[in-house]
Amino acid sequence: MSVSAQFSRKVCFSEFELNLETAELRSNGSKAILPGQPFQVLVTLLNRPGELVTREELKRRLWTTDTFVDFDHSLNKAVNRLREALKDSAEQPRFIQTLPRKGYRFIGVVESERFMEEVEGPPKISTSSATVDDDSLPASNGPHDALPIDKIGRVIVQGRGHKYLATALLVLAVTLAVLRVIWRPSKLDLGNLQIVKLTDSGKAHDVAISGDGKYVVYSLSNGEGESLRLRQVNTQNDIELLPPGPGFHGLTFSPEGSHIYVVRSDEKDPFFKYLYLIATFRSGPRKLISDVDSPVSFSPDGKHLVYEHCLQPKNDIDLKISILDGANERILATLHDTSGFMFQPGPSWSPDGETIAFPGFLLGKQPLWVLYAVSVRRGTVRRLYTSRSEIGRPVWLPDSRMLIVPQFVTDARRTQLWTVEFPSGEARPMTHDLSDYGSALSITRDGRTIVTTTFVADLNVWIAPATNPTYGQQITHDGDPTFQVAENYDGKVLTLGADGVPWTMLADGSQRRQFADVRNAEWPTPCGKFVVFQTNDTGMPSLVRVDRDGTGITKLANGHLWAPACSADGRFVFYVTTAQPQKIWKVSIRGGNPEELAEVIGSQVTGRLAISPDGVLLAYPFTQYGRVPSDGWQVAIIQAIDGSMVRTLPFPGGGADLHWSPDGKSLQYLLKVNRATNLWEQSLKGGRPKRLTRFIAGEVSSFSWSSDHQRLLLTRGDITSDVVLLRNFR
Repeated sequence: MSVSAQFSRKVCFSEFELNLETAELRSNGSKAILPGQPFQVLVTLLNRPGELVTREELKRRLWTTDTFVDFDHSLNKAVNRLREALKDSAEQPRFIQTLPRKGYRFIGVVESERFMEEVEGPPKISTSSATVDDDSLPASNGPHDALPIDKIGRVIVQGRGHKYLATALLVLAVTLAVLRVIWRPSKLDLGNLQIVKLTDSGKAHDVAISGDGKYVVYSLSNGEGESLRLRQVNTQNDIELLPPGPGFHGLTFSPEGSHIYVVRSDEKDPFFKYLYLIATFRSGPRKLISDVDSPVSFSPDGKHLVYEHCLQPKNDIDLKISILDGANERILATLHDTSGFMFQPGPSWSPDGETIAFPGFLLGKQPLWVLYAVSVRRGTVRRLYTSRSEIGRPVWLPDSRMLIVPQFVTDARRTQLWTVEFPSGEARPMTHDLSDYGSALSITRDGRTIVTTTFVADLNVWIAPATNPTYGQQITHDGDPTFQVAENYDGKVLTLGADGVPWTMLADGSQRRQFADVRNAEWPTPCGKFVVFQTNDTGMPSLVRVDRDGTGITKLANGHLWAPACSADGRFVFYVTTAQPQKIWKVSIRGGNPEELAEVIGSQVTGRLAISPDGVLLAYPFTQYGRVPSDGWQVAIIQAIDGSMVRTLPFPGGGADLHWSPDGKSLQYLLKVNRATNLWEQSLKGGRPKRLTRFIAGEVSSFSWSSDHQRLLLTRGDITSDVVLLRNFR
């Protein structure tokens, strides 16, 4: 007799139930999918309750010998993530006990320990009507008579009973297995998912992997711009393909891997992009197409490519197909009422050549992110999957029956990976961990390795004196990143973190408390007796007003709005709508119908609105391009009372968080140069901008002046991004 492993699907301990097939962990009605390494640690410990499992054993189980990783650090991280999922602690463990420098022991009570018990004997074949042990069946003595089957799974036994039943069950099992292979999408083995960090610079951004999995190309930020680097996966050797310059917004290996198709911004206008062709081991890019708004994807035969082109100033996007040098382009489909704001994640051509999938943000009364499926033969478009949360670039598995997509998880405030079946559109979470994945994915030809990026933000609140803003004091240290800051009416500091929950604290960081019962908020805007936020709880952006004490939440406006600013007297809130043509609106702080103030000049607003200290002028940055790039971004200054144009000023591409200077004579903004984000100032009289801070490293995500203009509030720290490989999920 052979020996086989009999698996029970679930194992229970305390209030937890672990599904060994799906890596799903349930507890008190809630559920989560454990990521690969924490899941493997838990399974290993559960299989030997009460015994020491050494660190070396766990390392061998979690990583193959060719994996390049800091094993001790990664194992500690996996155990910490597992403890977090189990609500356990190292100091007072309920389940996982640490034996210093040796390993770990599971000290909980396992209610079903035989989940991997080895038993003798062949497996049993079962259907919905019978279960038969093969050893009880007589040997075959000749040909079998036909066996009628009434519906799938129901066997009508005639003639020689057991003999025919065994044959029928065997035929049925084989038939069902074949049908499962033919009709069902590839099943992912999430329990064995392995995440390998490929870079450690903290400055990697866009990324792609070659079809054979041997090479990864990625962009590297160095302060002056982004360079393009090629890495050999096995040796970890890098070469620079392109020197630092404008940013990248799409990297794709050609099907045979000898070339890379690169989407890169114009030198003066980051929103205008070109498609270049680069030989993998030779420099010298060749420009193929101008005004490309997404990464490209290739047909399975490698003869055609597909990309998106936004039809500014309309809310339409063309899906275009061309041959490899960009010639003979044609429009496969046009999507109407779809936002061309900022950047497009990009399309993905299915391995069978029949379908192109790509995400887009559908405008309307109920805005949605939609994963579209376009028939290559007919050009017809249908919605495969919809979500209120942002969807990134999809990749297909080799059988063309499942896609993997990055999707922002609102409650967790980070991007995770999901699977979407084709053609049903059924979606399931693939990862459920603490990583914040990038929106760009790339997959190998065999569908066994994915490359993407993960982000980690470490931003804290700093307060600096106006007389020397470079030297300030850090007032938050809790480990939760803070992205936006402002001063509240009472002089307290108002902050927003990754979850969009507002907090207040004193200027020394003490007495921190939640300010209001809102989530997913952005743009904290003190406005007279109130504070205004943009929220996105329902899928449609809204402006809400909150009383000084954090109560009395009132909606002022909703729609495709962005970047609110408060009038100097606290009577009105201004905002811009992102749908084309973009317009600036104002609404009373007391409520009522919003009024259109002006139509935005240019093709796209690039940052926040800013009101002058005297309330007379309103400024906003914009870009203006058609089939050619603009000469660079600009700032428009208009009258706040009627929207009439006053003047424009040059503005650096990539400048962010626009404000007026406290004296109203200049505009201030954040700009990253020489590996550090600093505060810059542009006089209304013109001339060269002046740098106000002298930081030599790090990121600044927002700034604000105190009401007395004596203190500068900053959110400052590091935002790191590195390339990771995901393996062993199939």
